Amino acid sequence: MAWLSVIWRERVTRWLTAEILVLVAGIFAVLALAALFVEVLDAVGDADDLTVIDRPTVDWLAAHRAPALTTVQIAITTLGDAKVLVPLVALAAIVVAWQLRSWEPVVLALVGLGGIHLLTSLIKVLVARPRPNPPNQAVPVTGFSFPSGHTTGSLVGFCLLAWLISMLTRNVAVRWAVWSAAVVFAVLVGLSRVYLGVHYPSDVIGGWLLALAWLGAVAIGANRWNRRVEARLWRSLEPPAR
Repeated sequence: MAWLSVIWRERVTRWLTAEILVLVAGIFAVLALAALFVEVLDAVGDADDLTVIDRPTVDWLAAHRAPALTTVQIAITTLGDAKVLVPLVALAAIVVAWQLRSWEPVVLALVGLGGIHLLTSLIKVLVARPRPNPPNQAVPVTGFSFPSGHTTGSLVGFCLLAWLISMLTRNVAVRWAVWSAAVVFAVLVGLSRVYLGVHYPSDVIGGWLLALAWLGAVAIGANRWNRRVEARLWRSLEPPAR
């Protein structure tokens, strides 16, 4: 019937319009985050703007550390270690993939966590920023400083865990809880890197911006893939023209 076909096409048009608006908003957010990261990167390269607080902050924290708090901070920073996050995300992806009978969680974990580690490592080598002076470090660390690998890895890793868990439930309270926990843990890991004197504040801020931009890009890619699958399904269900 012609009227049924018209209604169907109107619904598809509204759905596509909404999807385009979401896509544009997502791309804008990713570009904005990337631009902010470039600003921090430029400040690091020129040693001005935000970076003027770097050394004074690290020096002050090094002079005011408390043994008990340092022990807590070391435990927190360990949560952002790749040796901890990679197995956790891998296990979660496998469990969710098995529950949903889909490879999407595994691909999401590989692209999300693997991609940010590669991107962070590449930028570290290109920028080659030295870490704070060893006397200011509460734990011995080597390698370049910008951006903080623990910061980028923990933010992406914890958000991926929240994302994977959210795939298994429609309970809003559970989703809010896991996403809130992911953000809190990621922030705590980033702050711990500055407290322990192994990164400057700008390393952590740049790491957060880079991780958010990467998460946004991964989310857009996953959304586009899922929408293509749904669009094919909608077209297969569309009433035949008469």
